[in-house]
Amino acid sequence: MSIALTSNPTFAGPTDFQDFFFNVCQQQSPNRVDDRLPGLCFNVPAQPGDLSTDSEASLNPSQMLSSNDAALGFARANARLQRERKQNPKGGSSGSETPIGPFSVWLNARGQEEDSKRAASFGTERGYDSDSRAFEVGLDYRVNDRLVIGALYAYEDSELDFLGELPGINFAPGNSAGSKDSEQSAFSAFASLDLNPNWYVQASAGFSRSDNDFSRNSVYQESTRSLPTVNSLTAGSADGESQWFSINSGYSFSSDQWTFTPYLALLWANSEVDGFTERDISGTGLNMRFSKMERDSQIGNLGISISGVFNQDFGVLIPQLRLEYEKEFDRDPQQMSASFVQDNSNTLYQFSGESPDDSYFNMGLSLTAVLPHGWIPYVEYQWQASNDSFDRSRWMLGVRKEL
Repeated sequence: MSIALTSNPTFAGPTDFQDFFFNVCQQQSPNRVDDRLPGLCFNVPAQPGDLSTDSEASLNPSQMLSSNDAALGFARANARLQRERKQNPKGGSSGSETPIGPFSVWLNARGQEEDSKRAASFGTERGYDSDSRAFEVGLDYRVNDRLVIGALYAYEDSELDFLGELPGINFAPGNSAGSKDSEQSAFSAFASLDLNPNWYVQASAGFSRSDNDFSRNSVYQESTRSLPTVNSLTAGSADGESQWFSINSGYSFSSDQWTFTPYLALLWANSEVDGFTERDISGTGLNMRFSKMERDSQIGNLGISISGVFNQDFGVLIPQLRLEYEKEFDRDPQQMSASFVQDNSNTLYQFSGESPDDSYFNMGLSLTAVLPHGWIPYVEYQWQASNDSFDRSRWMLGVRKEL
């Protein structure tokens, strides 16, 4: 039998999980109390399946609602990298680079930190802290004075830790409610065309594959809080993939040694993570089976980059400031379903996440050095402002070599 439960069509929080767990326990047989899941349902002083409020939040598998965040962030970072290479000398226009030959190679290392601002307990989605490290290597080919094409390979390793529940009455959760570790590899290509000496248009597209490892730490506690709690540890793995397409255009004009480039960019990205079944590491019977997770994202950026050129004895220094407004369109909350592996009736828990803040500002500072023999090292730092859902920052170090 399959029962779909969502008391609210837009999200499912701890109280919805309690309704789901009541239905699960109603399908179990009291004669199976020696089994792990029925044992938790019936070996309680209160109504079978009645949970404490703390346990409702802890058992709610909302960790999975963030399953696509890393992949969409990876797509956004790769599209942004290729866009920014046109807006400044480390990947800039034909007039700003003093090119030596038709080819150039470049290598980047970058890191990103992201902390969600969700509460530790009782929300629809869990708060988390994450960090990622990545490197990218690329090759450009200048077809003529107006057209540049290129390709990029990128690899990223990200770690995401979920905030644990707050302590309660006879309830002592751990510091973490679980984690998600992801390794991603991506290939992408771009083409940049100068329509005239000032105006350019650029397009890029990419595809990535990911290996994802999930873990959940949860605590089972019956409603009277008189019996010992049961700590549950589950884990699982799933493959994922994502694809994206980006187009952007800008117009550059100069005053003395300063160049101003207002620009507009659009990004479409799609990410999927396969369904999977958790392993019951602690032997509690609380491991679950999850459906495939899919999410789309459309992002628009309107901004301006301001760069200066300062001649030095060793070369040219080019500082740059970037300011932009970012708007995400039609990002629906993550939706998925889950069921307990030991529930033979396959009662489904259908749940959705929250809609994140969809408009905020990005800012960035960078410094590029154009050195003899075609060497161009650079450093960059970016951060977000006025985002009510996340704190996000990124750094990047890289070098480009004209051939």
